[in-house]
Amino acid sequence: DFSGGKILLVDSTSGDVTVILPAAANHTGEIVKIKKNADANNVTIDANSSETIDGSTTIILESPRSAVQLICDGSNWHVM
Repeated sequence: DFSGGKILLVDSTSGDVTVILPAAANHTGEIVKIKKNADANNVTIDANSSETIDGSTTIILESPRSAVQLICDGSNWHVM
């Protein structure tokens, strides 16, 4: 549940991880912050269905300790 905004600390120590965002229609105005830990594995952030994140269906956090903050406009997600 992403209601009220969330901060997700993602542990990808055991391998690559995919985080699937919830449907944008249910989260207008919500802010989500996602940060990966210090390992070398990737965290893929996947928009719901055909929704996008700044025009792409996924974004990937590759670098150790990388992070992204997203905001929802009710149709798609946008990097802040």
